[in-house]
Amino acid sequence: MKLVTQQNIVVLMIVLLFNQKVLSQDNLRNQNWVIGMSPMVNFSFQGNLSINNSMGSLPGGFDNSCISDVDGNFLFVDIGFGIFDKSGLLLDNSKDINCPYGDSLAKFLSHMARTPQTSIILPKKGQEYYVISTGMSDSVASDLIENANYQGYDVLNYSVVDMNLNNGLGGVTTKNKVLLDKQQYANTALTAVRHGNGKDWWLVKADCWKHQYQTFLVQEDTILGPYYYTYPDTVNYWTYYSEIHFSDDGSKMASNIQVQTSQPLSTSYALYNRLDVFDFDRCNGTFSNQHFYVIPNDTTSYPWEDGLVGLCFSPNSKLLYGINTYNIYQIDLSDTNRYNAIHIHGPDDSLNVFPSYHSGKCGPDGKLYIGNFDGTRNAMSYINDPNERGAACNFVPKGIMQPYNNNLLNPPNMPNYGLGWLPGCAPASVPLTPLQAASFSIYPNPASNYLQLRYSSTTTGQFVLFDLLGHKVLEQVLHANEIETTVNVQHLPSGLYTYKVSTLNNEHLVGKITLN
Repeated sequence: MKLVTQQNIVVLMIVLLFNQKVLSQDNLRNQNWVIGMSPMVNFSFQGNLSINNSMGSLPGGFDNSCISDVDGNFLFVDIGFGIFDKSGLLLDNSKDINCPYGDSLAKFLSHMARTPQTSIILPKKGQEYYVISTGMSDSVASDLIENANYQGYDVLNYSVVDMNLNNGLGGVTTKNKVLLDKQQYANTALTAVRHGNGKDWWLVKADCWKHQYQTFLVQEDTILGPYYYTYPDTVNYWTYYSEIHFSDDGSKMASNIQVQTSQPLSTSYALYNRLDVFDFDRCNGTFSNQHFYVIPNDTTSYPWEDGLVGLCFSPNSKLLYGINTYNIYQIDLSDTNRYNAIHIHGPDDSLNVFPSYHSGKCGPDGKLYIGNFDGTRNAMSYINDPNERGAACNFVPKGIMQPYNNNLLNPPNMPNYGLGWLPGCAPASVPLTPLQAASFSIYPNPASNYLQLRYSSTTTGQFVLFDLLGHKVLEQVLHANEIETTVNVQHLPSGLYTYKVSTLNNEHLVGKITLN
């Protein structure tokens, strides 16, 4: 018994060391931010922050996504409809990415993203990377362009970049692979968080008009999903400028999508600035414990409504910042009082030159950088100590100045690449093994009122039944050597279901069954 315990400790130490290595290496993938426009500039966080225009004269988009390698060397940036290498050159076969059903929107927007979180980049395997994007088919785009009829984006798709090509400069191998089409996304909001196994990713897409979030499991060889979470209260929502973000520890997701208004959104900014916060389980990809907070809205001091446009968690995941058009607020997440927001700062300049705030993001140096929505200035404000409550967070107006004649717009859409294995989840280095078919069987198939589960494993297991939308509809514990269990399913609608059997020995089995 002592020998077995020592072996288990050694295995655990190896797993922990492996995941610490993943954490320390992947944490450097966000060391470079490419932001701004005409030209874009590179914020390099290697050592002290430095700013350069290594991208040349390349004009940037309103919202970018970018990534560095495991050593912190910048690789490429996606500006919405094209991917550019570290020298500002278009990657091979990357023109008109995010255009699986035509390039009308890309041309209309000059191939630059104009809404937040249009794309996100996730490591695939080796030197390959997923670039996942929200796009618009030509049929929907033409109605927007010709008739000013905004129906929302309708296509979720991805491309794959292989950095082994072109002497390390990279190229696109898979292009415009459709994950979902014929959707009606109110906006492009898209984010991701590392799976609890320390390897895979959970991708989350906001699907506002259906009052739900779509979740995908992104693995090195495939993307599974969608799975759906429908939020319980269905109030109004923001189009265009909504965002969703995970906390750095991956335990929470926040959204400024849901709002409540006294007038239709077509005629007014949100008069009720709302931030929703959800708990998130990185092991199984589920949301719970939805709670919302209210951000004040000054409707009299400024020429436009003070709408909530951006949000950002503090690095320690304990505070949440609401970024309005003219004001910055801070919420204490340990306080469930919906109105605990503290005012941090108003406009960072005189109103005649203030371009308005927009998206915010915490950098590798721990500071919270706040992008601009409009204007042509070369400055950006930041919060020096975002983990501190109230004025102690130290807002620095126009604290970042750079010599290039461009507008510092928004920080890039990036997940926390350095987030590693979550204790309690099976680490990716401990692979699941197939459950022997002889150990489990399910009948009849099709079934009407009852299922018979035969289970002969020597350890406890679990049977879970899902509908086609990925919702868990039934769960049954399988006791060791129980042999046979009867499960009542007569309360479930007819249709096709999937099931998953898992055991404490990391065994698993999946299958399908039809209920009449």
